[in-house]
Amino acid sequence: MFEVSSDTARIFKEASGDISQFVQCGYECVSHLLSSRINVHSGIIRECPIKEHCRAFFEANNIRSIPPGDVWRVYIYTDGGFNNALEFDHTTWGLCIVVVDCYDNMYIWGSAGGIVPFDEGHPAFFGEVLPSSSFVAEVYAQIVAKVVLLQWFHMFALCPATPIVLVYDRTSANLVASSSVQSKSQPVLTNFANVLGTLCVSLLNIQYSRVHSHKFHPFND
Repeated sequence: MFEVSSDTARIFKEASGDISQFVQCGYECVSHLLSSRINVHSGIIRECPIKEHCRAFFEANNIRSIPPGDVWRVYIYTDGGFNNALEFDHTTWGLCIVVVDCYDNMYIWGSAGGIVPFDEGHPAFFGEVLPSSSFVAEVYAQIVAKVVLLQWFHMFALCPATPIVLVYDRTSANLVASSSVQSKSQPVLTNFANVLGTLCVSLLNIQYSRVHSHKFHPFND
């Protein structure tokens, strides 16, 4: 999914004494990350288990595909999962891209999901450290959502002024992802979330909205 060098942390450390070199390293890191396409499935991931109320909603609202030129608003629902009963693969992320036309018809353009790694040598490592938590999962999901947004925006919307609403259900994770606030327990992960948040806001019309978890919201669930 990602092909970010495992030497990224070392390169940044070595460059920290020279601000121009440090900035260049940051530029190259982000450029490399954005060029490594994330695999986004069309519609709903086929292997993804769907709750009954979600299935009923999708069947009752079988909206045809909305062309990018007709998209008035985009919602990106993000979510993270953490199961402390598992020894491995206990932290996961997921996202769902929903496009809306001028008649408020909604269509699931794509979705993606995966496992959060904690190995510095893993190509999808963003600086997360153990112990894990639902906070880590949610922040990671927001990072991936913004990478997907920067990579794929032109495929589901045409105008940069189109409202992009990032929907979350954990306020602490969104506080990090939408500001310069960092976490003492996850400094690298949250700092990276800050950087991508700033980048997205500078390029697109980013908005945020909260949805309460476990409230039978079809796109969030």
